[in-house]
Amino acid sequence: RCSSPMGAHTELALLLGVLPFASASSAACSEMGFAPSLLCSSCTKLGNYIGSGDALVAECQRCCAEDDDGAGKKFARATLEVCQ
Repeated sequence: RCSSPMGAHTELALLLGVLPFASASSAACSEMGFAPSLLCSSCTKLGNYIGSGDALVAECQRCCAEDDDGAGKKFARATLEVCQ
């Protein structure tokens, strides 16, 4: 068992900074069916499929997070706990 109440996977994700930060409209986006981890590249792909002028694409763009290639990110340390 893990000693962390959040679980090792969530803790690692928080340490590495890969979980999205909550925004003011995160509840509204969630109600529309968009996941907090939605990347803007997914909205672009949606626009290519259904048409970039579609209202759904506009809503998607308001709820997405910019894609991050990880360039320039440095971490002082990370802790990985393996639970069995």
